[in-house]
Amino acid sequence: HNGEYLDIHCGGVDNKFPHHTNEIAQSEAFLGHKWCNYWFHVLHLNDARGKMSKSKG
Repeated sequence: HNGEYLDIHCGGVDNKFPHHTNEIAQSEAFLGHKWCNYWFHVLHLNDARGKMSKSKG
């Protein structure tokens, strides 16, 4: 638990909308103030076989 405020929040670019948009709205509505200063969205990791993901095992 980091209290009521984050400096940086990281997540996958595929979750930017609508997941992260909703996460911001819900958190800020509950807290009543800005929740996070910076969002860091990362791209997918690729190897010789293509995109790595949990669904591929």
